[in-house]
Amino acid sequence: MPPDMLSLLLQTVDEETGEPLSAQEIRDEIGIFLTAGHETTALGLTWAWLCLTQNPEVESRLQNELGQVLAGRTPSIADLAQLPYTQAVFEEALRLYPPVWGFSRRAVDDDTIDGYRIPAGARMMLSPYVTQRSQRYWEEPMLFRPERFLVGEEGSDQPEAYLPFGVGPRQCIGNRFALMEGVILLATIAQQVQMRRLDNEPVAATALTTLRPQQPVYLSTESRRM
Repeated sequence: MPPDMLSLLLQTVDEETGEPLSAQEIRDEIGIFLTAGHETTALGLTWAWLCLTQNPEVESRLQNELGQVLAGRTPSIADLAQLPYTQAVFEEALRLYPPVWGFSRRAVDDDTIDGYRIPAGARMMLSPYVTQRSQRYWEEPMLFRPERFLVGEEGSDQPEAYLPFGVGPRQCIGNRFALMEGVILLATIAQQVQMRRLDNEPVAATALTTLRPQQPVYLSTESRRM
């Protein structure tokens, strides 16, 4: 069984001092890991439900998978491998509406990209929101189509065109945790309630620190349990 995060932190040694992490440092690391993704996961689920209310055929397929695999019980980590479509729904929502819509990187050395000179030290902005909606990398990018993320289906032929958690060595350390958390929450709630929009007004996204709906999204809920 692989070690858990707390065990790894307890075993970690500071390369500069040779000392283990202090109790305060371990507590801070655990606290940041668990809380830093609070708003981003909530927004990912918000966008996922907005997309589901607009795509009833996707919601129907989602419910079929949840019914077959879970049959009403609360999902656990062990169920994730059996919920590929549920995960694909969440991943597709993150493609169209990445909560972290942009981030920057600083050039280590001089470079040239597409004819533009990038001097060392320059700060460059990357936007998952733009890249993940580009026809250059995605077929019919504006459609909500979770099938893109199923094994054997045609998605993007550029793996790095999907970067809701960043890419490379500075990729978000909580990416796997966030996907696990989002999929379990989606499966748990979707089994219990059916959500419907209370209006048909278009919902625009606004790019603040995170990507949020520009106006409140009002949904009605109806229990699925009799």
